[in-house]
Amino acid sequence: SGMDDYISKPIDSEHLLQLIEKWLPQDNALQKKTNIFPILKDTDKKSDDTEKTLANITRADNNEDMVLFNEATIHSLTELLGNEWHTLTDDFFSTTEKELHELKSLLDKEDLTSVRKLAHRIKGSSGNIGLAAISSCSHQLENTIANGETSDKEVLYRLLKDIQQQFTRTRNVLASQQT
Repeated sequence: SGMDDYISKPIDSEHLLQLIEKWLPQDNALQKKTNIFPILKDTDKKSDDTEKTLANITRADNNEDMVLFNEATIHSLTELLGNEWHTLTDDFFSTTEKELHELKSLLDKEDLTSVRKLAHRIKGSSGNIGLAAISSCSHQLENTIANGETSDKEVLYRLLKDIQQQFTRTRNVLASQQT
């Protein structure tokens, strides 16, 4: 309460750190006891995990036009989370796989309000963890509905298929890097 600063999605860890430091009391005991912020401050130095993750996923799928990953987001998250970033993406894929089936069902029922809301959620969650292609395709579906461009249902199904293809492509690239 009383904190007036706003952080937009996707969250920029550097900006978040600046706001946290701004609003934390300077004599905060937690800040003195634990060193929780330097990993975010030193974004020029990449840990071995970050280097490996970025190098592997960048090389793994360079034959498609759409960029799969937002390297800056992944860099920030792997610096902060280490290998836990992979756990986060595994959770995302598990949840989103079910949501893609739900999107199809909602399209079949022509419940476009729910389709738009679910596409928005997928856009945000994928963007927040650096999965750019999924986020971009979800954004296209969301905006198509928001703009009222819904008379041709085949366009909506094609956009859903694009999300599904980028989902599969992204998951396959990441799975190939974890083995």
